[in-house]
Amino acid sequence: RWIRATVIGTAIRTRKGDQPVYVSIGHMVTLESAIHWVLACCRKYTVPEPRRLAHQTSAEKLNETPTIQ
Repeated sequence: RWIRATVIGTAIRTRKGDQPVYVSIGHMVTLESAIHWVLACCRKYTVPEPRRLAHQTSAEKLNETPTIQ
């Protein structure tokens, strides 16, 4: 039995036909504010720019790491 339902996240499409980006609330951040900022950060690419740059940087660092044989 449901006592109370609270929406804490949503899936939004930043571009038509692309996979959705999942957005959720954070500390002192409303869902509406989180959606606003995600869309504001998705100018050129599907994913938010900070997330895209973090992924790109970590991939570069993985390629630089010498392997132990």
